[in-house]
Amino acid sequence: MNLRFEEPIWMWLLAVLVPMAVVGAAWFSAMSPARRLSAVLARLCLYALLIAILAGAARVQKTDHLAVVALVDISGSVRRYGGALMGRESGGSARESRCAQRGQGMVAAGDAAAWGG
Repeated sequence: MNLRFEEPIWMWLLAVLVPMAVVGAAWFSAMSPARRLSAVLARLCLYALLIAILAGAARVQKTDHLAVVALVDISGSVRRYGGALMGRESGGSARESRCAQRGQGMVAAGDAAAWGG
């Protein structure tokens, strides 16, 4: 799993978490040790997640699969060309099954059904 940050400058805020933990442990001195520890850790995790969001954290995964999606307008203004594009002359079912096997999809505006893989 690759983790990428769009704006890593925000990660400097993680350095603030150490003093926050010390201040939080002192601030929650009236709590039992287990409750104090859980409260400080929960807050630190929340702040770390917010910092990661500000930094633009994104998981990057490389793949060899290809997905193709086409959006075709078959409204009244282009209806005479839309039938040929959707494969209406040949019934379209063979094309739909081939595209489903390849991970391709088709979405059409108008009265035609949408299909995809």
